[in-house]
Parts: sequence; structure tokens; C-alpha cells
Amino acid sequence: MKTNKYARLMILLFLIIGLNAFLMLNNSNNSILSINEAYSQQSEHTDHDGRNDEDENEIDDDGHDDHVGHDEDEAGHEEHSGHDSDEFGDDDHAEHNDEDEHADHGEDEGQVEFTAELMDEFGIQLATAASGTLYNQIEVQGEIVTNPETIYHIVPRVSGVVRDVKKKLGEFVSKDDLLGIIESRELAILKSAFLVANERYDLTDINLKREEELWRKKISAEQDYLAAKQARAQSLIELHSAEQQLHAVGFSQSYVDDLPNQPDSLLTQFEFRAPINGQIIEKHFSLGEFIKEETPVLTIADLSSVWIYLTIYQKDLPQILVGQDVQISLPVGSQTIEGEISYISPIVDEHTRTAQALVVIDNTDGQWRPGLFVNGFVKLDEINVSVYVPKTAIQRIENDQVVFVKNPDGFGPQVIQIGMSDKNGVQVLSGLKPGQTYVSDGGFALKAEMDKEAFSDDGHAH
Repeated sequence: MKTNKYARLMILLFLIIGLNAFLMLNNSNNSILSINEAYSQQSEHTDHDGRNDEDENEIDDDGHDDHVGHDEDEAGHEEHSGHDSDEFGDDDHAEHNDEDEHADHGEDEGQVEFTAELMDEFGIQLATAASGTLYNQIEVQGEIVTNPETIYHIVPRVSGVVRDVKKKLGEFVSKDDLLGIIESRELAILKSAFLVANERYDLTDINLKREEELWRKKISAEQDYLAAKQARAQSLIELHSAEQQLHAVGFSQSYVDDLPNQPDSLLTQFEFRAPINGQIIEKHFSLGEFIKEETPVLTIADLSSVWIYLTIYQKDLPQILVGQDVQISLPVGSQTIEGEISYISPIVDEHTRTAQALVVIDNTDGQWRPGLFVNGFVKLDEINVSVYVPKTAIQRIENDQVVFVKNPDGFGPQVIQIGMSDKNGVQVLSGLKPGQTYVSDGGFALKAEMDKEAFSDDGHAH
């Protein structure tokens, strides 16, 4: 029994030893596999770096784990180091490229190129910096009115029915142009009276000549001659009276002289004609309408010159004088014209406490329409400055006032410092020198283009 028990213990011991040996062998195989994998990874990095894998990290045949672990850590360290080196290298390269990009952009920053076609399209105008004049002036308001000396109201001097209309509202007419025809019974009476008086005069004149000849030949009595002479004088008075009646309704002397030669159909027709060159600004008759005498039917105005009444306040009256120059401008737009004060009313309105100053301006182009309000700038004195630019040339970029100056690369903003100013321009104290070419009008288009070019395609401002 003891022998059997001992035998069983020995068998159990051998089984345990065998199991441990199996486990140790299995672990050894796994370690060898890990070593091979690590060696393979290290060989890949070594080949990538151009090194010979046969000269680095030989593995001993005895398979010691310490040496293998050291190689794995070294390979991992080299892999990590290579990765860090590449990462920082890429960043440095990107930063270097970004700096180059900004450097290249900085060379052209603020420069705008515009072709001649674009300059014409956007109304960009160039000027040369030079000296100029600033004006100390008073701003006043005013109104354009028609010149009463060049406006005519057409009033037929006989009553009748409108038979023909020759001109339309707004049409331009020349002096003596036919405007319309009225058929008038009253006119027929006046013309008939003239024709009768003219015929009677001719008869009395012939009779006087005959009686005078007979009297001189002692054939007829002197009393007959004197009677004929009296009759002719009376007929002449009647003729002159009828003629004056026709002149009173507007007929010229040439028309009256030709009246006996006209057909009877024209006795009732009254023609009214344009007294001046001008434009029909009012029309109050139409075809078939009955018009009474002294009724205005047309208004013609010669608007080649207009009046401007400026309102002068009490505080400004001492500085406003006849003969002073005035710049007139419309509230909307850039149209201006120069004039001169020709009259200042001696009476101040008791309600507004203002006086009126009169300026007569040329209106040949028809742009100054009666009824429009205007601004007036009365020039008191003037100041000469070394560099003068119009206000249309000045643009604002951030907190700076600039003008765009032409250079070989295009147009660039130039910061300026301004001094005195008036309605139209400013004095430039620094930033712009005489002789430089700058944009006097249309600079806003250049500013907009510069703002657009300030952003890259990816949306980042440079």
C-alpha cells in the first residue's frame, strides 16, 4: 500500500513537471514570435532611413528577453523621434511659406490697378496737385423764378371762336410764328369799317383833284373846290380812325396796308403770333372754344436767362453787397454756376426779417428750372494755399483721410493732413506734394477695389 501511494505521488510530480515544461516552451515560442515582429518593424524603419538591417541589432541565438526589450524600446523611440522631427519640420515649412506669402502680399498691399476702360466706366478723373484758392463765404438759400422781363402773355384783343391751333404746350417758337386763328365777327366789323373808310378817302381824293383843276381853269366856283377839300379831309380822318382800330387789336402797318388786297374770306380771321423767341409754358385754349377778349390763351417765356432770389438773414445783411460773386448750386447733384448780386431789396420783410438779393444767371442749356430751390455761396474774401484738392478726392480709410496717388504700379492711398476748407475743397498740409498726380473724383471705386483685394480666396484678411 505504501509502495502504491509513493508511485502515485511520483506520477503526479512528473505530470506537474511536464506541464510546467510545456508552459515554458509555449511562452518561449511566443517570445520568439514577438522578437521577430519587433525585428521586422525595426528593419522597416531601418530600410526607410537607408540603413543596412544586417548591421544593426543582431539577435542572439540564446533568445534573451532583456536584449529584445531594449531593441523594441530603441525602435519605438526612433519611430517617435522621426515622427516628431517630421511634424516640427512641416510646421516650420508651413510657417516659412506663410511668411513668404505675407511678404509677397505686403509688397503690393494697397495698390490698385485700373485700366483706362474701367476708369471711364467708374468716372475716375485725375488731376495734378497744385496751389488753389479757398473762399470765406456765407451760405444762403434761394429760389429760381422766371425773368419777368422775358415772359409774355398772349391775349387776343377780339372775341371769337378758335378755328385753328398751330402750337402745343412746351413747344419752342420763334418770333412771328403763327400760334392760332380765331374767327371773330367783331373783327369783321373793324376790317369792314377800315375798307369803307379807305374807299371813301380814295373817292374824295379824286374829287378834290378834279375840282381843283376846274377851279384853276375858272370853270368851277371856288366854293365847290373848298367843299371837295373838306370832304377829303373828313374821309382821311375816318380812315385814320379805322386804321388805329386795327392797330389796337394787334395788326401791323404792313398787314393794314395789304388788307384791301386780301380776299373777303379772311375778314373774320384773327391770327395771333409769337412776340418773342421762347417756349410755350402755359396754354388755355382749344379748338372750337369761344374766347372773350382780354382772356390769356398762351404764355411764352424766354428762359435763356432766369432770376434767383436769395434769402438774406438780418445777421448777414452787413456783409452782403451788390457786385459780390455768388456760386449757385442745386441741392441734389454737382451742377453749379457763377453769378453776381445785382440788387438787394432795401426793405426787410416784417414777418421773416429777411431781405432778398437778386442774381441773374444764364440758362441757355435749360438746366435751371424756375421753381427749384438752390443754395447760394456768397464769396466774402479768398485765401491762397500751396496745395489744394477738391473734397471729392478725399476718402477715409479706417481713421485716416487719404487721396489715391498714381504710381507705376497703379493707384495707392496716401495719408494726408488737411487744414482749412470751404464748400468745394480743402488745404493739404502734408502727404501730397505739388506735381503729384492724384484721383480728383471717383476714388470711392478704388477704395472698394482695394477692400475687395484685401481678402484672399480662403476669406482671410491680409
